[in-house]
Amino acid sequence: MTAASTHATVNARSTSTESRPRPMGGKKGEPKAETASQFGFDFADVAQPAYVELPVSGWLSPAHTTAEFLAIFERASLVVPSLTGAAAALFAHALQAAKAEHAKMLDVCDRGDEAYELWRVDVHADASLIDAFRVECIAGASAVPGIECKVRAERMLKVHGMYVPDLGSLVVHEYAEDNFGVDFYPWRDSFFMHSYRDDIRFVRVAEAVFADAYCADKIAESNEGIASVPVFMHEGREYINDGGMSKGNYRECGAWAFCAIADWNGPTYSYRTQCQAWNEGRTERGDRRGLLVRVRGQLAVLTGKSIFFDDAATGYSRPLCEEQESEEAEYDENDYAEEEEGAAA
Repeated sequence: MTAASTHATVNARSTSTESRPRPMGGKKGEPKAETASQFGFDFADVAQPAYVELPVSGWLSPAHTTAEFLAIFERASLVVPSLTGAAAALFAHALQAAKAEHAKMLDVCDRGDEAYELWRVDVHADASLIDAFRVECIAGASAVPGIECKVRAERMLKVHGMYVPDLGSLVVHEYAEDNFGVDFYPWRDSFFMHSYRDDIRFVRVAEAVFADAYCADKIAESNEGIASVPVFMHEGREYINDGGMSKGNYRECGAWAFCAIADWNGPTYSYRTQCQAWNEGRTERGDRRGLLVRVRGQLAVLTGKSIFFDDAATGYSRPLCEEQESEEAEYDENDYAEEEEGAAA
């Protein structure tokens, strides 16, 4: 028996420092969630790991010609008999579904010698078979050499995946106990690559901690410039609120930590150039690392994501008459035009 390689999900830990504290601005009429002093950009004890892009298309699904797809399916069919258990049944079913989906594509259009991407292969199977497959993913062991199993658990989503060399990948997304989807890819899917999502930590706080710091609109509207963003604090560290979701009494936000630009080791982006990197597959879609923002007039770079959530929200709302307290001066964005051109290029 050969143990399959298993990708463990690691939670990134926040680290605070006590160097050169600065006061944190607050809101009148609303209690502050944190009373600690603002620690600003002084995180000398936090080493930022090197961040690099992949080659173009590194995060994208591959494109193949019709002849190549047929060869892929033929090679995959030779591997299925070597599997056992739920994986054998589900992969066999998934491969047939992929062949059928490919046949539909050829019926719609004659592809000739052109390379193209396969349509999504949605695998329908009994819940009992899917449950058994997920158990095998967690166990992470197989008689077939080179099999990879990976499990990622988030607040609102659980993902189980298995990759079999020369056969492909099965990835199960569980949104709720009775709501899941199964996707098949006749190659090693990007789910098995190390993702920024693998390092996300989850922090339960009151909604009021992060609600007022929403800035996804500012980032999206910045285009080739650099957005000036508000921040919120938790345990001595500041974060931006890049948007999130709500359902019933549940609220969450994607909270990105940041560092001074001098401490960043990797490429930097404006909103436009980061979207371009996603589209070209050089970085993973949704990965905000390297995005330039301006915090209290200083250039900063987003470094890592956490999920801040409130699962007992009671409908937080801002006071009608609210003034922003700030000890920071007003900054003229035009003063930074030359600086932004160089930093976001």
